[in-house]
Amino acid sequence: MKRIQIIAISVLSSVSIAYAQNETDALKFTETFLGGTARSQGAAGAFGAVGADFSATVINPAGLGLYRRNEANFGMGLEYNNSKTSYLGNSSTDFRGNFNIPNVGFVGTKVYSEMGEDRKEGLVSWSIAGGMSRVSSYQSNIRFNGVNTQNSLLDYFKYSANGLNSYTIEDNFNSTQNNLANIPGAQAYYNFLLDTANNATTYRALTDGISGKKLLQQQQMQTRGAANEFNISSGVNLGNIVYLGGGLVMRYVYSQTDIFLSEQSQGTVPNYTSSGLRTQINSSGKGYAGRFGIIVRPIDWLKLGLAAQTPMRIDMHDDYKFTVSTVNYAKNIVADPGRFDYFDYKITTPATFTMSGAVTLPSIGFVSVDYETIDYTQMSLSADNVFFSAENNAITSTMKRAGNLRIGTELKIDDYYRVRLGYARYESAYKNTGNYDLNRYALTGGVGFLIDRVFIDAAVVNSFGNQLVSPYKTGDSNNPAPTAVNAYSNYNFVLSGGIRF
Repeated sequence: MKRIQIIAISVLSSVSIAYAQNETDALKFTETFLGGTARSQGAAGAFGAVGADFSATVINPAGLGLYRRNEANFGMGLEYNNSKTSYLGNSSTDFRGNFNIPNVGFVGTKVYSEMGEDRKEGLVSWSIAGGMSRVSSYQSNIRFNGVNTQNSLLDYFKYSANGLNSYTIEDNFNSTQNNLANIPGAQAYYNFLLDTANNATTYRALTDGISGKKLLQQQQMQTRGAANEFNISSGVNLGNIVYLGGGLVMRYVYSQTDIFLSEQSQGTVPNYTSSGLRTQINSSGKGYAGRFGIIVRPIDWLKLGLAAQTPMRIDMHDDYKFTVSTVNYAKNIVADPGRFDYFDYKITTPATFTMSGAVTLPSIGFVSVDYETIDYTQMSLSADNVFFSAENNAITSTMKRAGNLRIGTELKIDDYYRVRLGYARYESAYKNTGNYDLNRYALTGGVGFLIDRVFIDAAVVNSFGNQLVSPYKTGDSNNPAPTAVNAYSNYNFVLSGGIRF
């Protein structure tokens, strides 16, 4: 239990201050963004009522009912993540590029006929689809540096160590058990960065009570991973007026985070030269949900859609390791635990509801709008024999219901070419964002080529916004750690295509 408590105040992430198995962790693996085919992404993912595209499987499966042929599709993408981070008056930039597979799938369609002609009433057609779509990316490199005169990384070590018995720390670090070796505060005490204060379970740091300190802090954070959805979905066409669909969704998430935070005293703290903390977290999980939808076409050129996804329980597994390095009292020490520990827990995501409308003119193209709503206060964390009361209360008190808006259009140039544009705004899940705009935005564009039964689509998605990144937690609400502001601008180039037969 002591290990779990320490993890809950130790792990850093990319939005505000994140501690493993807390509200930020739940949000990270709940949120999704633009994904699927290049055609869909070129129009900002506003495909909830358009249909006849494999992206229907991740938005509204009723769109499968608009297929008239079988289809096999495949996509590939190049993603470039740019960060510009401000911290204590300094600005730093970083970059990350990666290759990804945005979609792969198959749609089988049965069109019913009578007297040699397609039916016009009753069950007109039926489609079943299966495949994978990438629905979120965790790729980023973020770095920042600045001189801190208010608090120290050692304040975090002190906060991490409080409550641990110093005699137990000594015993464990001098035995083969190493039960406390993956606790940063215990490592810091063993490395002479901390000393006991009033008793054996409270601590003081070398930086306590030092005026005029100037601590150069530098952090490099590398995050890898994505969320992929695998699904089997089906849609039916009833009289070319009503389209119904449903499917089973399996989401697989994986994330690897490697953070190194260093601090140099620059000669302003006696007996203290520098310290560092390396945090390594490997997270993976999978969960299941149902997705259902309906599209109604009251007149030929107008389609209205409504879709819902049930809550999803994601079974998570975290492997973690903390390494504290020290130069003080003329000693250079690295406390490497030599192993990864692990923790299993569950994240329950909220239900998602999507309302859509599309105006479609076959000779011109379409204009489409999706509005998606998610109540993030309904997220929760759970684990065997562990209570997440504080974390779940934080979800309720800091999160809100958020709305995501997607607007897209496709213009038909001639029988062979299409041009697409789109805009999306994904609203922040937090009630209070201070003076920062933490919404995520996207501007998209794309082109399509269709000849006979072969189609090729290309799209570019520029997503941008702000993140708040804090390097550590002090445990003192009156003297919190500084916050870095990361202004990101990411580009995703997607190429997909397939054949209809």
